Amino acid sequence: MRFHEIVAEKKTQQVITVYHGTSSNKVTSILKHGLVANPKDKTYDGGLESVGGVYTTASKSYALDMGEVASEKDGSDYIALVTMQFVTGSAGMDEDMIGEILRNTLYSEDVEIVFLKSKRLLKDSDISKYLMRIASDFAKEALQHFKRNKLGQVNKMTKEYLTKYLLAVLTDAKEIYSSDVTKFRKMFEPFTVSKFGHRDLLQKAMDSMRANADNSSDDFFMGDEGPANFRINRDVKFKGKTRITSIDLYDARANFIKNVFKGK
Repeated sequence: MRFHEIVAEKKTQQVITVYHGTSSNKVTSILKHGLVANPKDKTYDGGLESVGGVYTTASKSYALDMGEVASEKDGSDYIALVTMQFVTGSAGMDEDMIGEILRNTLYSEDVEIVFLKSKRLLKDSDISKYLMRIASDFAKEALQHFKRNKLGQVNKMTKEYLTKYLLAVLTDAKEIYSSDVTKFRKMFEPFTVSKFGHRDLLQKAMDSMRANADNSSDDFFMGDEGPANFRINRDVKFKGKTRITSIDLYDARANFIKNVFKGK
């Protein structure tokens, strides 16, 4: 467990129930090792889950949906629903929230104007300045929204990390746009953050944001309601304030099959 997460758990007393859905083939390993933040065998290897962390949600149905995906991928018979006690404020946001920030940045009118002008009017040095300003402005706007709506806490480095990540992706996007507009459109629609690199910058931004119990990362700017999701950047086992409390098996239609672990 990282030092700042230990401090957060000691300072924060509020606990809630969260869920993690996975394949029933993972149950033996979970019973032995708990939920491992950086496993060798990743269910979604190649996506943002490769950044690491135990992904949890306050929505039982959403966790079951994710468990169904995992079960279908490895051909298991059942979904494993891991229920946990979780200390609020001791984990970061998951990537959906940063995905919304990036999507709104990439699809903004400012970015479109810069990309259009980059082919014929702007010098590379000017383009870099414009993209830096756009990245900084969107990072600032996003963090103001984040704090105003009490989704969680940030530290003094969050804006810098988020700006650097947005700038890196914008720079890549500009190069693709300049070389092949058709390729650019195919790459960015439908949108998924996992298509981009710079995971070191992404992880720094994610780790610097602490999620509140009632955060909703779905459609971050539009304000649509969605489940509160958390990325716990450490292993979760069977002791401690944040711990596994039960493991149950469900079929593909979300019908309860049996309990395989029941803690205190």
